[in-house]
Amino acid sequence: MSCSSNRFCFESNCDDGIDNDEDGFTDCEDLDCEDFQECLIERCIDGVDNDGDGLIDCEDPDCVLNPNCT
Repeated sequence: MSCSSNRFCFESNCDDGIDNDEDGFTDCEDLDCEDFQECLIERCIDGVDNDGDGLIDCEDPDCVLNPNCT
């Protein structure tokens, strides 16, 4: 069964350059990877300024491509 037809699939490897769960987002772009250490730059849906630039979540330019901010 393909991941694209399985709602229980998730990004299983957040640093391989592959869209493992076939949701259109790769590695740190995928919401499944938000807690992966290499992806903790600006978490875009937690209400916190994670990267210390004074901008929170969707106000931060680092989140412009995050699907929750479009």
